[in-house]
Amino acid sequence: MIFFPVKNPSAVGWTDVNNQFKRFSTLFNIGVANGDRILDYGCGLGHLNEFIALNRLKIEYFGCD
Repeated sequence: MIFFPVKNPSAVGWTDVNNQFKRFSTLFNIGVANGDRILDYGCGLGHLNEFIALNRLKIEYFGCD
């Protein structure tokens, strides 16, 4: 059996990547800053980590689902 990871936000209940990234932006605007650490409990497919990387944020991320 071959496993293909699903990267589509709809796989975890989001309508599209824009809505998902709006939510992530809001989270970061209320107090998450460079140098912080995040435990993303229930991370789903780890899209928050992708958002952190795309925005070149210096945040230590740990996700578990």
